[in-house]
Amino acid sequence: MPEQQIPATVFLEGKGLFKYYDPIIAVNDISISINRGDVLALIGANGAGKSTLTKILSGETTADQGSLVIGGNPVDMAS
Repeated sequence: MPEQQIPATVFLEGKGLFKYYDPIIAVNDISISINRGDVLALIGANGAGKSTLTKILSGETTADQGSLVIGGNPVDMAS
C-alpha cells in the first residue's frame, strides 16, 4: 500500500524575531515556519541564539520585535 501524503500545514510561524539583552542581540531578524509533523534541528555555535529562539517559540520568553502565529492564531507576545 502506498504511503499516504498529508498536506503540509503550517503550525508555527515566526517573522522578524529579535531579542535584545543589552548590549547583546541574542536573536537577530529570524523568520521560521514549521509545518505539522516536521522534525527539525537547530545547529549553531555557542552563543548563536539557539536557546533564546527556542524559548521565544515555546513562549518561555518574549521577543522584543517580530510576530508569532501558532495554529493560525496570532500570539500577543506581551501576554
